[in-house]
Amino acid sequence: MTDVNFTLNGWLVEIRLGRLSRASKSIHLEPQVMKVLVYLASHPQEVITKGQLIGALWPDTIVGDAALARCISQIRQAFGDNARKPAFVETVPKVGYRLIARVGDAKPRRKQSRMYRWSVAAGAILLLAFLGRFDGVAQQKEIPVVRTAAQEAYINGHRLYEKQTYVHNQNAVVFLEQALELDPEYGLAYAGLADAFTQEALYWGGDRRNEARSLAERAVELAPELAESHKALGTALALTGDEGAALDAYKHALEVDPDHWPAVLDSAYLYFQRLEFEKAEALFLQALRQVPDHDVAMSSLGYLYLKAGNVEAARTWLNRALQRIPLQTQAASRLAMLEMFTGYPDEAVARCARIIEPFPSHYACLQVMGVGSLMKGDLPKALRHFESVVKHFPDDRYARLGQAKVLLAESRVDDAMLLVDWVLEHTLQKIESGDVESYDYWLIAGCHTLRGDDAIAFEWFDKAANAGRRFFLWDANDPLFSTLHGDQRFDRYIAATTTRDW
Repeated sequence: MTDVNFTLNGWLVEIRLGRLSRASKSIHLEPQVMKVLVYLASHPQEVITKGQLIGALWPDTIVGDAALARCISQIRQAFGDNARKPAFVETVPKVGYRLIARVGDAKPRRKQSRMYRWSVAAGAILLLAFLGRFDGVAQQKEIPVVRTAAQEAYINGHRLYEKQTYVHNQNAVVFLEQALELDPEYGLAYAGLADAFTQEALYWGGDRRNEARSLAERAVELAPELAESHKALGTALALTGDEGAALDAYKHALEVDPDHWPAVLDSAYLYFQRLEFEKAEALFLQALRQVPDHDVAMSSLGYLYLKAGNVEAARTWLNRALQRIPLQTQAASRLAMLEMFTGYPDEAVARCARIIEPFPSHYACLQVMGVGSLMKGDLPKALRHFESVVKHFPDDRYARLGQAKVLLAESRVDDAMLLVDWVLEHTLQKIESGDVESYDYWLIAGCHTLRGDDAIAFEWFDKAANAGRRFFLWDANDPLFSTLHGDQRFDRYIAATTTRDW
């Protein structure tokens, strides 16, 4: 780094030390954040596009706008700046940023000798060289970033992947596979394709999780210096059930890049899945500090509070996500769950109907519409929605129990028992194979409840609790267990196993 220091509105910026100071106050900036600040300071009062900043400061790395936004956010936080009424960095909507602070010399001006003027000019040259932007000092043209065809294919694929819809994800796969055809040693593209396959498996029922794991392992082999490689491996490992190895992979990602918020976010998801709510909450909040407008993190934090029984906090965060993106499907479906199990099934079904229209295979909303219609007593609609879940997700056991519940209500006992037996058989096979989760015990309890074997159902409830199963708001109101809702044993059981300890 060059040591050509300067001031901003009275703050001393010491580039080599990565430090801002004023009076007795001193703040350290990360190297990349300092680079963004220095670049803006070398173009005071000029509007600098996002592409110009990314091209200059991340020339050899593919990054999105979020990385730049995080740097700007940290600069504002360091100076105590307000994005709405800025005194340092102004956002130019849909374009980029402008440094509006007063830039000055680090020391009081003296009479400028020829030598002094020469040293200042030399310092400016060094500063521009440090930024990789020296093209003749007087010339301020943007140097185009030259990318290979494989890199362009990766960028197109990654942008589509981030949209998180089925069609966009499938198109992302096409671009990412093209990137690997163009460059079979392109580690970042292996990581991207692994992420696309895991997203497919998580949201739309695809079964390429083992392929995702192999791709991510190849990414780590080819590009171990990239946090994206380790993060992709962590997500693939979590999806295949290897949670300990997944957490290790996320840890490696953050060792490579402590500010890689996707690894922070995925770590939070995994702790959430493991019901370690305190750790998950801390990580979700960390991700939101890094990317304050991340709607998925808001939605996930809301869902965490919903599971923990903190209905008001859940409602707050889910609504924040929907204010950010009105058709944010995760937040909408989770808010619908909250509405459904706090006594408003009509609102829940209507909310999910708006999501199903553009996203007809949305798993959570199909389930909400099935359960909500069942709670409303609209059996034909409930059956239709559960059948739609099974159509898109053939191995979904809960939806089959939903179908069985409807058939029992229609006195089609034999058809209902065939579905119950199917769920029992597949769940017991899963338990016998050793691939067991506490939720499996809960499903078996549901099967025996539908059979009318309440005593056996309670035995499986006990097994679920002993296996670490926590019970949530919707468990107490689940229509699958409607025959138990007046049973004091069931109420005591739910109350005892939903106690929050954080």
